[in-house]
Amino acid sequence: MAEVFVITPEHIPAAQGALRRPPSGPEDPAAEPDERNTFRVSSIDPFECPPSPPSPLGPLGLLGLRRLIADTDWEHLKVLIGPEEGCPSVPDSLTTLIHGTPTAKARALHSLSEAINHQNSIAEATAPAMIVIAALLADPSTNRVPLPVPPHHADGPASLRAGLLQLMVTVLNDVGQEAEAASRRFGFDLLPEHHQVRTIRPACLPAIQPLLDDPHPEVRESAALAIISLLEDTSLASHRQAMRERAHEILSIGAQPNRYEGCRHDPPF
Repeated sequence: MAEVFVITPEHIPAAQGALRRPPSGPEDPAAEPDERNTFRVSSIDPFECPPSPPSPLGPLGLLGLRRLIADTDWEHLKVLIGPEEGCPSVPDSLTTLIHGTPTAKARALHSLSEAINHQNSIAEATAPAMIVIAALLADPSTNRVPLPVPPHHADGPASLRAGLLQLMVTVLNDVGQEAEAASRRFGFDLLPEHHQVRTIRPACLPAIQPLLDDPHPEVRESAALAIISLLEDTSLASHRQAMRERAHEILSIGAQPNRYEGCRHDPPF
């Protein structure tokens, strides 16, 4: 049986306040943990599962994803570009990534990137959004979902998982050691929002590690880049040697030329 990792907001204290709304009544200390704020990520390869496998998110699945989005207090989390500038809200974009058509998902992915990572910046909403992205990556519903080739962006992601991973890689790099060193050279320190993203890196690892064995080269390579960034976290030091070697091995192979196979007939934007 595949190992199952259980991830709760307790693993990400910096984002815990964003992932939970204040309770409507007094808390019962004997109550069970709130399953709405827990998602399970299995290390099982989804391509080896039966035709209708249970979600690696355990009993939550897509319902758990919707609850995770609904239970996050997005209204009080600042974004970089929001509805005032004509960009959909973060919860709307995340919900579209669950239920939308491939074309709608491609647009939602772009909108989400603008909201939480515009021009390589980090917002208060970035860390909570990254937790939802990790949960999406672990869910079978995101497997083999093609995205249409956007106009003027021939190098855009060919699949939803690749796009989610590429957004995660960009965010992780923007809070990484090189970004911090560059900021300090110009006299700037990392902001609390950067540290919030750093805090959730260990929680993202179980969702990304299985994708190193994805049959699609673009997904494998994007997962490898994410793993390299995640391994900067000191709490993941015991994983560094083996996982770095695997990641660099994947990146040394290179992408295949037919990365858009399967999505060439999707409608354009």
